[in-house]
Amino acid sequence: MASIYGPVSATGWQLRLDYTVSQDAANNRSALALTLYIYDGTGESYNQAANSCRYVLQGKTVYQPYRYESKGWYKLGSGSVTVNHRSDGSGSAALSAAWYSGFTSQWTPASLSVAQTVALPVIPRASGLQAGAMTLGQTGSITVQRADAGFTHKINYQIGSAHGAVCGKTGETRVTWTPPLSLAEEITDAVAGDCVLTATTYSGTSVVGTSSRPIKLYVPEEVKPTASLAAQVVNDNAVIAGWGVCVRGYSRLAYQVTAAGARGSSIRSCRVQFAGQTAEGLTGQTGMIQQAGTLIPEARVTDSRGRWVTAQGGAVEVLSYANPTLTARLLGRCGADGTLRDDGDCMKVLCAGACSPVGGHNTVTVRYRLRPVGGSYSGYTALENGQEQIIEGVLKTASYELELSAVDALGSVRAVEYAIPTAAVAVHLAQGGMAVGVGKYAEHDKAVDIAPDWDVWFRGKRLLDAVWPVGSIYLSASEISPETLFGGTWEQVKDRFLLAAGDVYEPGETGGEAQHTLTKAEMPAHTHGYDFTGQSDVTGVTAIRLYDADGRRNEYQGASASAGGGGRPQQYAAVPGRVCLAQDGVRRKDERYGIKLSNDTVRFLRTGGSPLAAGSESGGLFPGRGRRIREKDTGSPDGLSAPGGHDPGRRGGQQDLGQLGRSIGTGSSGRPGEGVYAIPGDPGRKAQLGGAGGQPSRRLYLPLYGTHGGAAAADGGARALCL
Repeated sequence: MASIYGPVSATGWQLRLDYTVSQDAANNRSALALTLYIYDGTGESYNQAANSCRYVLQGKTVYQPYRYESKGWYKLGSGSVTVNHRSDGSGSAALSAAWYSGFTSQWTPASLSVAQTVALPVIPRASGLQAGAMTLGQTGSITVQRADAGFTHKINYQIGSAHGAVCGKTGETRVTWTPPLSLAEEITDAVAGDCVLTATTYSGTSVVGTSSRPIKLYVPEEVKPTASLAAQVVNDNAVIAGWGVCVRGYSRLAYQVTAAGARGSSIRSCRVQFAGQTAEGLTGQTGMIQQAGTLIPEARVTDSRGRWVTAQGGAVEVLSYANPTLTARLLGRCGADGTLRDDGDCMKVLCAGACSPVGGHNTVTVRYRLRPVGGSYSGYTALENGQEQIIEGVLKTASYELELSAVDALGSVRAVEYAIPTAAVAVHLAQGGMAVGVGKYAEHDKAVDIAPDWDVWFRGKRLLDAVWPVGSIYLSASEISPETLFGGTWEQVKDRFLLAAGDVYEPGETGGEAQHTLTKAEMPAHTHGYDFTGQSDVTGVTAIRLYDADGRRNEYQGASASAGGGGRPQQYAAVPGRVCLAQDGVRRKDERYGIKLSNDTVRFLRTGGSPLAAGSESGGLFPGRGRRIREKDTGSPDGLSAPGGHDPGRRGGQQDLGQLGRSIGTGSSGRPGEGVYAIPGDPGRKAQLGGAGGQPSRRLYLPLYGTHGGAAAADGGARALCL
């Protein structure tokens, strides 16, 4: 607060004007609050005429009667005034006031006055800035918004730890600026950084004020990392390494990437792609190359700003490779002149092999080896590729296994094995009469030796069907399938508990759980009692009322414990079917029985018939009574592809494994066929079988279910095969 004073009268009277200044910088103006005081210099004085005495404040008249009883300052009134400042922020106010007593006396002056022009505080008027985002190394513009045409200004920048001048003192309202590209070193983890522009405003040499504006500075697109890629083929196979080529399935690619950031950035990642593979890191190796052709390795390097660049290495020629192919035929036994004869002591074969050229480096050789059944193979003997040839030294009284194969320079082999029986004879009595051969020469002492392509029939059935009819269960601790041992088609029964039953359960019902949570009804019957302390008063039959130590009753009450649990036995969820056994030519229902199998027991269910008859195409029999028993393929990087439509490892003359649930069974005229009604893990699925001869086939029901896990499920609730 400040004050101005008027002159003192002869009798000691005076006016005083107090003022307080508040400023509006945005509108460049000040507001003054005024208070007018008068000093009584003589003592008691008054004028009660309402229209006589008055004061004037800033030109406004106010009539005011007065009565002053002693010397001192008395408030007359208050007012206000608003003053606009000049453009430079300076300003002043002319203040004035007067007082009129309404009369004249020796003690009271007729009038008093006070007037003065006062300087007001300067309002700072700093220039403002207007600017948008800029790109380093490219020119942008900054607009200066100044309050007075006489103002000048300086502009500076600050980004990270870097700072400097945009321009020196200037009166221009549009300033151009090219942010230095070196400022990218202050923006290393992003493509843009925050920069602050600051303007200092001058009026002459005096600083009026400062103002700031943030802007974005962008690193230009061309500021990217640099990279180069070098690669070489790596071969672990000594043969291919000697050839000096890259081969699909055998070779890898080793790489080295040289990379650097730009303008302060660092390398964040490197990804190398080649032949459909991706590897991470500046150095490394791919896996085995699985594509062929002319391929180019490429590296993608990314820096800390997220900017990336690609680099390519030299083209790599990847040569294709596959295992050798083999076309082999066992034409049969023959004489030395090559004439096919069932009792010949030579074998005529055709063996043709081919291999991948691998740039002209690879070669293929065809060969054979021979061994008597139960003996050891001889060494390999080369054959002429693609030519019929005669193999000597094959006794007509002995059985052999013959292997024909093609092998390439990499050691990959395609082979096929044949079983060569003895020469065909109806019956042969061995020397000494201690062995008999049927359909072949006898080869085992004290044995009946039957040719492999002959069947044994018993009571109008093949021996296999008589001993192991369709639907039979074979138990063994060996993993060897009975298909290998006896022939026919079998399916291994897995993760099932065998339970046979008759009258209680019907086929086709479902159920079973690997785990079971007991219900209340399945829990043992039991009761619960109450456990409490304090005094009690039992009212009625089912209420309990508790008291505290002071005898106050608590209204806690509840029913007494009743019996819990139903005591109901746990039930099997597995629903068995029926086992029907042949007795005196009539199928009758057998008594119920159960079978518990240990975990190391292998179970097989026969699902199909006997092997196909000799001479069938899929049986693999040849005119000379030789049987293809196995095809094998080794060393292939791309899997097995056996020629001639044969699956590798498949026994010749044998049907595919049947699946549980497929329709199987045989029938002859006048007799119903025997079939299987099987549900493998899908209760309710049905496979309907029918026999020939105009009669419906009888069915063996073999549903597969689970159990609750009760006491009877000895393997802890495992699923069950119910017979």
